[in-house]
Amino acid sequence: KNRYQNTVVAIEEVHAIFGSSAKGTFQFGYIAGALAGIVTTLGIPLNFVPPKTWQKMMWTTADKVLKDTKRTSYNAAVRLFPGVDLRATEQCEKADHNKVDALLIAEYARRNNL
Repeated sequence: KNRYQNTVVAIEEVHAIFGSSAKGTFQFGYIAGALAGIVTTLGIPLNFVPPKTWQKMMWTTADKVLKDTKRTSYNAAVRLFPGVDLRATEQCEKADHNKVDALLIAEYARRNNL
């Protein structure tokens, strides 16, 4: 029996970002590939979700901050999950944008029954 039978994984599908270093782009791709390999080996369904796809569903007009996707995602996360601490640790003063995006991608996956 698969112990992960009620588990799914959603990973943001991103590509090289204009202006990023080759080293940074390679490292990001390497990590995404390693995660995909682990998840697949465990028999967990894996879904790659393009940023524009989950953002379109999770963001509202009221959330948007012109040319600031991090702040827009933060606003959406606070609206959708008002009681959730979005900091990486209790010692942090600001929200962690990785945690914010992960929460929104997870909600996207839940809403779409991925």
